[in-house]
Amino acid sequence: MSSRSDSQSAQSTVRGLNRIAVPTLLVGHELDQCRFSPASDAVAFRKLLTGAPRVDVKTLSGGISEGPPCESWAYHGFNGLDQELVNLVTAWLKTNTPSR
Repeated sequence: MSSRSDSQSAQSTVRGLNRIAVPTLLVGHELDQCRFSPASDAVAFRKLLTGAPRVDVKTLSGGISEGPPCESWAYHGFNGLDQELVNLVTAWLKTNTPSR
């Protein structure tokens, strides 16, 4: 898990994830330095999504990090990875959204 104290872990700060009952995609950046969303927390969040029939975790790399770590111009905001992120999410949605 992240370098945060146990009192600030994903399990202690987020409630109700067990009520999510649809396929779920978690996307992070391997170098995200935002203390609220390190890529290493994806495993903990995945465990909390007990009602979701499917939980996929995707980790991106590359891009550019500029400015504060929790802002959009840092790895946190997938800076420089716009098209890759859009392609990833679009492909996932096409695969995991029921046809009408």
